Amino acid sequence: DEHRVHLHTRLGPSFLRKDPERFLKPGKWLKEMGVKVFSRHIVSGDEGAWWPSEHGAIHEMAEERNVAREIINDAHGNGLRIIAYYRHIEDEWAAFNHPDWRCVDPSGEPIPGTRGINMCMNSPYADYVLARQLELVEMGVDGFYYDSVHMPRTGCWCKYCREKFTTFTGLKHPDKPDMDDAVWHKLKEFNNYTIARTFAAWRKTLHAANPDLVMVVGSNLWPSLSDKHMDHRVFQILDCHKTEFNKGTVYRSPSALWSFPSDFRAMELDVRLGWGFDVARDATDGRPAHIWAHRIQSESHMLAATAGMVAHGCIANIDVRETRIPDANFNSSFAMGERVSPYLKGTKPVREVAILHSEQARDMDGLDHRKVWR
Repeated sequence: DEHRVHLHTRLGPSFLRKDPERFLKPGKWLKEMGVKVFSRHIVSGDEGAWWPSEHGAIHEMAEERNVAREIINDAHGNGLRIIAYYRHIEDEWAAFNHPDWRCVDPSGEPIPGTRGINMCMNSPYADYVLARQLELVEMGVDGFYYDSVHMPRTGCWCKYCREKFTTFTGLKHPDKPDMDDAVWHKLKEFNNYTIARTFAAWRKTLHAANPDLVMVVGSNLWPSLSDKHMDHRVFQILDCHKTEFNKGTVYRSPSALWSFPSDFRAMELDVRLGWGFDVARDATDGRPAHIWAHRIQSESHMLAATAGMVAHGCIANIDVRETRIPDANFNSSFAMGERVSPYLKGTKPVREVAILHSEQARDMDGLDHRKVWR
């Protein structure tokens, strides 16, 4: 909250071989850029832990050293706070050793994610991920960055989801995804409840271990208001809502539940962009949303984008290419952030400038996407 411009970088395991100093000790260069808080990968995909974990597989680079601890210590040694990007939705070891923890489709086949097989938060996998996170908290990490969709958009048909869906709703788990089936829409709500319940349980335990830990949770298409995947409950109970710079504009998409009708006149792009920032911010009762801004390379463009994100009460999370650290093009954005942040710390928006229809009102017309948009 007290630093409204952050840095984001991946620095995956390949850099340990190509450029070990950049991978293990980037802190001095980030400090040189004026960075105070940054996010970077600690688990990039479904690979093993970057530290000698007592749970699951260990990445080969961490078999004789604690890579995660070295990264965290380098950050703190340079006066930086570090938010660990933890890819929690996929895990190769867990998928292989506990096939019942996998998310499966109606035919029982594993549901693929973008970096491995999706794992189910209704299974014991959630406790497994929590145990690994606690190890990183013990090493001093300042926060976690949870990317992706957390549970498959269409639902999960594993035994845990089937049983819990019926227990919570009294309904039979639907046989398949079906836009015209009201029970499948109820499964979408159950999916959201699963995400909220899991993060609430993680938050309770992680905050008990470190009350200052920040949980930054991604929402994917949610700021576009065109998808029912995730809802207000998860954002209200969590520390920080994470989205991406242009997500508020992606309201015509094959993956959206209610794609904006092609014959409707669209809102102006810059208005839609700002609207997405506002919705992301206000979902957490005015706490600043974390906006990941990538593929912006010029200094003037990034400065303008950063000003827009900050002016809308959000945290600009500037993505910097790993091979360009330190990138002086972004120094002005971090300097501006430090100038304005003291005035924004602890503040919340107080004036109402628009009316937002509730999710409940929207969902009343959930079977007719044209009616939803009207």
